[in-house]
Amino acid sequence: MANYRKRIDTPADAVTLVDDAPPSNPLAPEPGELLEHVYRVQRLQGRGGGGTVMLAHDEMLDRPVALKFLHPTLTELEAQRTRFLNEARAMARIRHPNVVGIHGVGQWEGTPYLVMEYLPGPTLQAYLDERNHDLALDDAIGLFEQMCRGVAAIHEAGATHNDLKPSNMIIGPASRLGITDFGLAEWARKQGMRRGGTIGFIAPEIIRGEPIPAPLRTAADIYSLGVLAFILFAGQMPFGNDTIEGVVGRQLNTDSPRPSSLRPGLPVELDRPVTQALSKHPGFRPRRADELLGACMDALSSRTSAVVGPRILAIEDDLVMHPWLEASLHAVLPDATVACFASPVAALTDAIRNPPQLVITDLNMPEMTGFEVVKTLRARARTRHVPIIAITGTAAQDDWDRLTILGADGFLAKPFEPWALRAVVRRMLVRA
Repeated sequence: MANYRKRIDTPADAVTLVDDAPPSNPLAPEPGELLEHVYRVQRLQGRGGGGTVMLAHDEMLDRPVALKFLHPTLTELEAQRTRFLNEARAMARIRHPNVVGIHGVGQWEGTPYLVMEYLPGPTLQAYLDERNHDLALDDAIGLFEQMCRGVAAIHEAGATHNDLKPSNMIIGPASRLGITDFGLAEWARKQGMRRGGTIGFIAPEIIRGEPIPAPLRTAADIYSLGVLAFILFAGQMPFGNDTIEGVVGRQLNTDSPRPSSLRPGLPVELDRPVTQALSKHPGFRPRRADELLGACMDALSSRTSAVVGPRILAIEDDLVMHPWLEASLHAVLPDATVACFASPVAALTDAIRNPPQLVITDLNMPEMTGFEVVKTLRARARTRHVPIIAITGTAAQDDWDRLTILGADGFLAKPFEPWALRAVVRRMLVRA
């Protein structure tokens, strides 16, 4: 028999469905212990239903990492441990700036653990709490754009998250959103447990315990993205937060309200894509995360930017990209002046002489790398605070970390759709 354990979630009390089991794994290494001759444990980061997270230092690569030790009920049998380690290795292949990376797996005293990227910063839950769940629309769409891109990467790798919610997302340096704990809820279900995620975020078909056809296995994540979109745009949960029975009953039996009906001034064009994602039947929802995001961006395409006539400098050595960049930027910023440069040296000369409101730079260029461009701009007083977006199709996680340290503000992984570029640009200009 499963219990419901209350917890604070956005924007008020939500509920997590858990099994009758110890609240967390009490076994974890002590600070100072060295695991596998590599990971020096430093301190406890947190405990939850899934296990214990410790901050550690990778002494081989000289970097901080987070070690997640799984709850023993998830890996009681040797066959479970072996299967989990195999699936964890598959999860580790996902490399995307909006997914907290898994560097590897290991075992400590028979307990499997994940070696994860350490992303310093508050959870999205804490970020929303600090702002009373009242975000500017451009800030909201910027966060939603990042979580959709992260979920799309997870799905493209053949995985699912199954527990998307604000407390499983981290806002790191340069406002980078990282999704964490993907795959663990699905793993728990495979072990015969009834962990389905968090009430209010969990899809109706999961609540009902229905079998999910393979073509619709990602639909539950799309539903959770719909809930997150509703929270970001409307500032509250779509089905309330009064009682467990009340929330579940409305999730199963009533249609979602329109976000614009709950927040004055919110564009009504957002109602359709958000409520479609919250459809009771998984087949009626958008099939992909990028499809949902694209529909939201199309709904906002007629909105004018709060920034009037910005000057944008784009550095891209591929001349074929120049007309596409100009058209994409003018689609959302008709009054913008877009200056495209194939030469990073010429672009830097222009930027220092006439500072733009935004710089977009490719990362891999023969004359000068994007790393050098960012470093040079941040070293000059006139361009020290100009927002910089780095775009590339080949960057690894270490490249994103290095760009953040150098001072880049946003990232885009090629190939990307025009609406993805517009979402990041709008977010950067609002914060400039």
